[in-house]
Amino acid sequence: MGSFLEEFGAKELWQAHDRIFNHAMSYIRSMCLKCAIELGIADIIHSHGKPITLSQLETELRIPPARSACFRRLMRLLVHLEYFSQISESENEKTLFGLTAMSALIMKEKVEGLSPLFLLIMDQALLSPWQSVGRWLKGDEARTPFGVAHGKDIFDVTKQNPELNSLLQAGMASDARLVVQVLTRECGDVFQGLRSLVDVGGGTGTMAMAIAEAYPQLKCTVFDLPHVVAPLVGNSKVEVVGGDMFESIPPADAVLLKWVLHDWSDAECVRILQRCKEAIPSKEEGGKVVIVEMVLNVDDSPPELAETQLLFDLHMMANTSGKQRSEAEWGKLFKSAGFSDYTLKPFAELTFRH
Repeated sequence: MGSFLEEFGAKELWQAHDRIFNHAMSYIRSMCLKCAIELGIADIIHSHGKPITLSQLETELRIPPARSACFRRLMRLLVHLEYFSQISESENEKTLFGLTAMSALIMKEKVEGLSPLFLLIMDQALLSPWQSVGRWLKGDEARTPFGVAHGKDIFDVTKQNPELNSLLQAGMASDARLVVQVLTRECGDVFQGLRSLVDVGGGTGTMAMAIAEAYPQLKCTVFDLPHVVAPLVGNSKVEVVGGDMFESIPPADAVLLKWVLHDWSDAECVRILQRCKEAIPSKEEGGKVVIVEMVLNVDDSPPELAETQLLFDLHMMANTSGKQRSEAEWGKLFKSAGFSDYTLKPFAELTFRH
């Protein structure tokens, strides 16, 4: 057998060399994003009210002169990744840095900002399992890679680690603030005619409170593990209940599951869905379950979106017993749990009834 050079040619091999280098160092993109969030670069530019010079940005961030050249190198990559825009003013030879749609989503002061979620994804606790995934795949360990790395599953660890639990709840709440705006605007019909709704795995209550405000006729319940809901205070529109969704779910006209089922195996999802079915009225009486989840569709998605779906699926594999699912896989779960039909909406939202 000849050499790789003879088989593929010098040009193709060198291109492969460059691509692999890019893949091997892709973690630097994530860490630079984390750095930008922690520094609050987007917030500084937003507070300035207009594009800002690098020296002004360094002054606001209190970057010492000895780190100025390094900060410029960081900004160069962040601009390349489109987290910030760069504008050159030839008349005064100034370079200005502005915001983009991506930087808007990492601003701490914006309601729609997702910085807590991204900081959760990039936290050491969720990154460390990847150091042993190769060994895990070859073994017979029943635990997830997260469980191997930490000795317990992610929900047991967060129960005992207030700092990680706060990071998890803040991350889920930040995502919920954006999701609920789109959900109520684009899929608001799913709430029509309902008198009560229970948000299972509702965390800080962000979703339930926003839905209760948008639909005054709805009595909402935040339902999560007791240690999660312990700090919450209910009101006349939103009740707070602690419990275990695998055992029972408070009764309501509708159950909401946002980013819950992708954390669990198929068998565990069936159990959760069966508890949901028990909690709601029959199909004829308008009972429904509303699910906000990704629907895996790699073949028909643009390359970047397809890659995001695949990455998200492996993120779940490393840290939970769950996964991202295709429409066929979702349909199989619903049928196994005893539901007869479902409706798929563009906003990755599913509703189905008895």
